[in-house]
Formats: sequence, structure tokens, C-alpha cells
Amino acid sequence: MKYYLRKLLILAVTLILVSLITFGVFQILPGDPVLVMLGVDADPAQADVLREQLGLNAPLPVRYLQWVAGLLHGDMGTSYKYSRPVRSILVQRIQPTVILALLTIAITLCIGIPLGIRLARSASKWYGELISGVTQLGLAIPGFWFGILLVLLFAVHLDLLPAGGYVRWEQSPGECLESLIMPACALSFGTTATIIRYLRNTLLDQMNMDYVRTARSKGLSERLLVYRHVLRNALIPVLTIMAMLVTDILAGSIIIETVFSIPGLGSIITASITSRDFPLLQSTVMYIAALVVVINTAVDILYSVIDPRIRVK
Repeated sequence: MKYYLRKLLILAVTLILVSLITFGVFQILPGDPVLVMLGVDADPAQADVLREQLGLNAPLPVRYLQWVAGLLHGDMGTSYKYSRPVRSILVQRIQPTVILALLTIAITLCIGIPLGIRLARSASKWYGELISGVTQLGLAIPGFWFGILLVLLFAVHLDLLPAGGYVRWEQSPGECLESLIMPACALSFGTTATIIRYLRNTLLDQMNMDYVRTARSKGLSERLLVYRHVLRNALIPVLTIMAMLVTDILAGSIIIETVFSIPGLGSIITASITSRDFPLLQSTVMYIAALVVVINTAVDILYSVIDPRIRVK
């Protein structure tokens, strides 16, 4: 229990630090949102009135506390660009990004783990060499470029999938997945290659351990040895890599959403940076950062489930 309480305390402290950094960074960025809204030739008196209405004249500590208090109560402020509550904008735009990330993770795990195991057991065979070569391409090719190749093949030449756009889940789950399958494949190409190679190396290291030689000497089959004993120990470092890849997936989705014209958080971030829409930008970045921190904490807790020896007594 102390282990879990300590992890939750670290999570809370980390979120506070993330909020401080997020708020502080956007206060020192060049550009005045008031001048962006009114224009550089705006009347100074009118600019002062608008700045007062937006609360930009308040001291930084006061503005930070107001922002954090609003986040805790679900009030993220009002967007300068859209003149709408930030919360409603994020609720509208978060669905495609979340589904895209979940679909990418599912593809990564469903393909990466089986092929990683196969590569570790058959590295010297021809298909092992083929898998290894494909993973090298996955590590070298940028996701957005691979996405463009998928559009050319499946949308332009074969006309099997839509080239872009997004259909909301509540309208048609099938069409929603159809509109996201190519972006998810483009994002998962590199992450799957990373999981395959990392799992392969970890499995090979585990296969040289004493407990593996002991199990073999007792007549345990190779398949049972790998799936019951070796894989469980190999999954712990793989979980670490997977938690890091979630950050890459969220960051890569910003570019992928642009390539495939998906109205997710990526387009919101791009638009808010251009218009200096700090309430929308701060809340979006804080949400993504908090999600990454929570996922890493969940992975730390999952470690103790896989291997109870990790718990600190």
C-alpha cells in the first residue's frame, strides 16, 4: 500500500510542476494575443480595455492560481480565437485524437509482441531476416511520409480507403475506423518496429538466464518456456518503452492529423499557436502532458503487478 501511495504522491507533485512549467512557458512567448485579436494598429485604449476583460493585467501568480482552480473545476477559460469555452472545444476535438491513439497502440501491441517473439525464436531463418529488415525501415521512415505513401496506394490507386477527413464515432463506428485506419498504420509503423526489436533483444537476454537453462534441463517445452516464464520477465522493459512511445504517438498525431485532415487536437494546437490563443493552447498542452504523466504512473504500478519484487516495502 505504501508503494501505491508514494506513486500517487509523486503523480500529484509532477502534475503541479507540469502546470507551473506549462503556464510559465506561455507567459514568456513573444506575441500579444490582444494585438492578434485587434490588429497591430488597434487603439491603445481599446487594447487596454480588452486586456482588462481577458484578465491579462492581473499578476502572474493570481492568473496561475485562477487557471489551476479553473482546471480543477472543469473551467478552462474562453478561447480568444473561437470565443467559446475551451472545454467545449476540447470535448469536440478530443475524440479523433483519442481513437487514433488507441487504434495505434492496439496495432502496435497486436503486431509488435507476436513478431518480436517470432523474431527472437527465428532470427536466423529467412522470415526472421525479413522481419528484421522491415523493422529497420520502420525506424528510418518518418510516419507522415509513410502516411503519404499509404494515401497514394490505398486512396489514389486502389480507391479502398478515404484519403482524409473524419467521421465521428456516434455517426458510424465502421466509417470512423475506416477514416482512421491509414493514419493509425502510419503512426504505428515506427512504434511497432521499436517494440519488435526491443522485445527481441530482451527475450534473447532472458533466454541466457540461469532459470531458463534450469527449465530446459527439466524438460520444459520451448513454447511453454517462452510464453509462461520468459515473456513475463521481458514485458517489464517493454512496458517502459511502450509508455515512452505513447508520447511519440501523441506528438506524431499532430502531424498525421494535418496530413489526413483530421479535426483533432493537432489542428487545435496549430491554430492556437498561430493566433496566440493562450487559454486554448495552455489547456491542450496541459491535458496532453497530464495524460502522459498519468500513463507513466499507471505503467509503474503495472510493474508491481507483473513482478511483485519491484514493490518497495
